[in-house]
Amino acid sequence: MKKAFLIPCVMTAMAAQAMEMPAEGIMPRLTPVMQTKEGHAVINRVKEVAPARARKSPVETVHRLDSVVGYNSDGSKGTMQTFAYDSNNWWVESQKYMWETGGWGTPVETFYCTRMDNGFVLSEVNMAYGYGVRNDYEYDEDGRGTAMICYSYDGVEWTPSSKGEYAYDYDGNIVEEYIYEWNGSEWSPISHNMADWDEKHRQTSIVQYSWNGSAWRGITKVDYRWFDGPIDPDYVPGTEKERMTYRGEYFLIGGEWVLACVTENFFTEDGRIAGQSWKYYNRQYDNWYGGDSFGGLFPQCNSWISEIGYDERGVENLNRTFQYIPGEEERLFELGYVEYIETPKENGDFEILTINRVNEYDDSYVKTGENVIDKIWYGYNARRQKLAVYEEMPLGANGAMIPMLEDKWSYDENGYLEESMSFDFDSDFTRVPTNWGIERHDADGNTIEIQGHINGNSGGLRPMFTRSGGDDLTTPVVEREYCITDKDRNDNWLPTNRWVNTFENGVMTTHLGYKWTGNDWTNLSGQNNYFDFSVEVAKMMVPQLYTDIYKVDRIEYLYGDGADWISTNVYYHYSEQTLSSVAGVDTDALLSFDGNTVRYLDGRMARITVYDMTGGVALATTGAEADLSDLRTGVYVVMAENADGRQSSMKIIKK
Repeated sequence: MKKAFLIPCVMTAMAAQAMEMPAEGIMPRLTPVMQTKEGHAVINRVKEVAPARARKSPVETVHRLDSVVGYNSDGSKGTMQTFAYDSNNWWVESQKYMWETGGWGTPVETFYCTRMDNGFVLSEVNMAYGYGVRNDYEYDEDGRGTAMICYSYDGVEWTPSSKGEYAYDYDGNIVEEYIYEWNGSEWSPISHNMADWDEKHRQTSIVQYSWNGSAWRGITKVDYRWFDGPIDPDYVPGTEKERMTYRGEYFLIGGEWVLACVTENFFTEDGRIAGQSWKYYNRQYDNWYGGDSFGGLFPQCNSWISEIGYDERGVENLNRTFQYIPGEEERLFELGYVEYIETPKENGDFEILTINRVNEYDDSYVKTGENVIDKIWYGYNARRQKLAVYEEMPLGANGAMIPMLEDKWSYDENGYLEESMSFDFDSDFTRVPTNWGIERHDADGNTIEIQGHINGNSGGLRPMFTRSGGDDLTTPVVEREYCITDKDRNDNWLPTNRWVNTFENGVMTTHLGYKWTGNDWTNLSGQNNYFDFSVEVAKMMVPQLYTDIYKVDRIEYLYGDGADWISTNVYYHYSEQTLSSVAGVDTDALLSFDGNTVRYLDGRMARITVYDMTGGVALATTGAEADLSDLRTGVYVVMAENADGRQSSMKIIKK
């Protein structure tokens, strides 16, 4: 007898495909932005993200998503989610139902909002099982959120909980924020924050205060500057690409803000990091050579500076760090350095050994010796892709070097990752397998298969290497190779899981998972996604939480049952709607999109803002065009405003 599975309604066919999201910024941001998991309003947005609208014709027929119904494995109904839109075609309501005997019963979860004609959210409410939260919004004449008031519902009445008030500069950046909490009878202040921004919408300063019951108390004050050169050639898409060049940290001393700590990053012309410094102000000598702890405010107050260099291939070949000696004059001593030893290979690969050394000094800063902190061997192929990392560290001060870890990688002919291996070492210097992943990709870089392995040793670890090296720092303690070999693959690995994917038109249509039982593969979980590729989401009316770029007809969820699958299904139901007007959106053709670049076509400068489908700002710039090449695949809304205040918008699909 097969078990019946009940699944919740979901809104995306790509739920099983993890999307790499941009990392958080490296500085605090003054912002009241809400998380928009259910399409909630984002208060500092200039315009609310719109459903798909007609642009080339005043009349157009589009598909509107009305409901999503989930069925259990036995074919019975399980859950339903419905969607409602107002007369301007804005999404305003969503309700979730559970199937009861003979019908859907009453909604167990409800989201609804009220909007202005241009789509701005005035109020939004989330209710679930008799409890709820509500947010009310206020806007200025430019459509920017100036207040957000939050309430909670306990089943009887709505009670205010918190309030935020916001002010903006001309470019729409939040420059002032007040946060309050409800004390039962009135709003009580909590924090007051102020910020400045540059022309690229990067924060250049922040000052934070907290209310102590009678006065504002300074908490933080920091200034920032940013590198405007090219992106590091080794930049990995999805990671933070903004580079800070200056960070000045102030401390409140005697009621005054004092600039006491400055950190700086230096960059090469091609965008690589070329050095760093961390300096503390010395009040006695009025300089930045350190030595002043400000009465114990700093746990350490040493100032230092480093330099980093690269060869013609962009491979690091210089790294030295110096510390300042406190005093009237600038005096430095070398804290440590990295020695680089390169070994070329006949096939164009190369290996670099780095020996990290720290120097010892007496009280007069005379060098008395040096110690090796670690040794790391890096293997690279001719494309400069990393093939291996092997690290050794001393056992105790000036002790014998012992192996710590080893990681290895290999790539296919297109440069896509093919294998990744990790090893540890036990107390007998025996290399212990930990993880081995195998990947296969199609020509577009989509991952079509992943297989995982773990250490398969049992009943004790078997020795694999003989110790060597002695006092020769250039010789590793264990015999090793700079890349993955058959010896690595033939280690005692145990397969654990396997995932197989298929793609069509750039989106995942099948995702199947299997687990290893010790003798064979058995089914684990998966899903099949059924799209109508003739309909792009830009030509649809859908809620903001719809993240797929094509019309979804059905999602089939699969659950392993030995060699068989148990399946549940979610069906998407649409109706055809005729749009005869476009409310809240400028329909002139001032914007174009060629797949990577948005252009403002009247030739003048404009503020161009790109929103993702949660309402978050994915990119903001000022100019005649915006480069979207670093944005991930998905649906976006582009808003542009010229110096005359004329606004244009379009919905795009980034592939």
